[in-house]
Amino acid sequence: QVLHGTTFMAQAMRVIADRLCDLVFELSGDLRICGDGKAHESFFGRPLDGELLSSCILPDDHDRFVKMVTLTSRTMAPHCTHATLLCQGEQIEAEMFAVDTGSRSQRYVIGVRIDVPSASAQRCKDSANIRACPASAPAHLMEDGLHRASESTHRVAECTGSS
Repeated sequence: QVLHGTTFMAQAMRVIADRLCDLVFELSGDLRICGDGKAHESFFGRPLDGELLSSCILPDDHDRFVKMVTLTSRTMAPHCTHATLLCQGEQIEAEMFAVDTGSRSQRYVIGVRIDVPSASAQRCKDSANIRACPASAPAHLMEDGLHRASESTHRVAECTGSS
């Protein structure tokens, strides 16, 4: 029952991250990027599959990022932190949040939202064709995200015969 609840929460947070964040990464247990989205490559100016996400973060912020992920794993609750991203030679301020999915292959979902509108941030967002994000999450989006994750969990349970 706890695993089912954890899976549901991870799926719900992934849906919310997709709706509200500029970039979403899936990371392995050793914090390497799983998959290479075109938006990631366009934003950072290089392919990222298999790279440590910390390679895209200002070195001064590495410890804070690792602490966020560690707390997420320890508590099984989402955690947030501020970080400076390294984007095509520019430093971009961002907020990050982490969710532990409990999966072995794609352990973490990391949502990134560009924090400070600046010319360099806008250039990176434009190159990746990233939409503008609302300042806060409307309640109906949160409810829709949780509802869609619940439907997905039920479909998986039906396919596997679990409940």
